[in-house]
Amino acid sequence: MPVLYRLSYGNLPARWGRRWLYEDLNFPTGDRRARFVPAKFHRAREKGFILLTGRLKHQWHTMTRTRKSEELLRGEMPPFVVMHPQDGATLGIEEGDEVIIRSELGSTRRVVRFGNIRRGHLFAPFGYPWELGEPINCVVRDRTDPLSKEPDLKYTGVSISLTHRSPRYNLTCGEDTFGETHKGESGRRRKAVSGRGD
Repeated sequence: MPVLYRLSYGNLPARWGRRWLYEDLNFPTGDRRARFVPAKFHRAREKGFILLTGRLKHQWHTMTRTRKSEELLRGEMPPFVVMHPQDGATLGIEEGDEVIIRSELGSTRRVVRFGNIRRGHLFAPFGYPWELGEPINCVVRDRTDPLSKEPDLKYTGVSISLTHRSPRYNLTCGEDTFGETHKGESGRRRKAVSGRGD
């Protein structure tokens, strides 16, 4: 296999892995030159915010296995979304408030956390079970890469609305309950929240 040239079972124990591939600029092609394939850019529909999704370090596969571990659940946050504190201040959203995140495909509820994220962007982890609400993937657009079939998990246009209720989530392991109950302002008037550029 050309991509593994210069590797052998004999030298693997002595040099496991390499910092850079193709340090000598010889690529596994006929003329040893790299081939670049530009990706077509698809702009997200303008909804106010760009949503990025990703994993948490302890939770995988909607917690079907990791939820069985008390050690992994202890201190874990309920479903949340991270936003820039200045975006929150502009929109009247406080940390701990519950919001509805919407796209043209669906909606889900999340507790707001402030963090070091670019303004106009949101981050929400996936991997929570259905009983904690609609998964964040319900709002992620269903466009996939034509070659890898990877869904577009890092670039979905969404809007946010503040909910009426105080959020209350509990993560459970067996008969015991772990995680923190997060309280927002109850009885707050629900208001549509638009992001920058609207």
